[in-house]
Amino acid sequence: MTRLVSVISSLLIFSLSVGANQVGADVLSETDKAEIIESVLELELLREGSVADFAHLRRISSQNIEFVEPWRIAKHGFTLVPARELGGWQDPIEYQLFTSISVRDGVASITVLRVTESWPCFGPHTLRERKYTYESRRTAGRWVAQLIGRPVQMISFPPKTNEVSTTPR
Repeated sequence: MTRLVSVISSLLIFSLSVGANQVGADVLSETDKAEIIESVLELELLREGSVADFAHLRRISSQNIEFVEPWRIAKHGFTLVPARELGGWQDPIEYQLFTSISVRDGVASITVLRVTESWPCFGPHTLRERKYTYESRRTAGRWVAQLIGRPVQMISFPPKTNEVSTTPR
């Protein structure tokens, strides 16, 4: 009987330790998060010529990613701009904003906004945000990102006119 209790206790302790390890596996270190952000930036450099939203957008807001050293962003050709310096411009300013990084089953999900803001002298503040979603996986010791969600393209139609034909048929 005591042997049975001992086996059950051992199994219970083992299952609790395995469960604790699984929970810890989905927690990212700041180093992992920085590497995931770098994987997204690397992908954007590759896609720059094929997606208009990616072209020439080199400012990255430090909001939500304060833990990333500026040199990690700069080595990819981007500039990490303190969030407090992004407001109050009269000319439109464009930047990228990492809004979330989460991980589940070893796959990181990253949400990035491409933001265009302006503060005209005699008009209201304007803000345009386009949301992109990436997944990043650790492959061969490094994080590799792929774009999995982008905004729907707006389609414009010519204005409908109420022309009346004056020529007889």
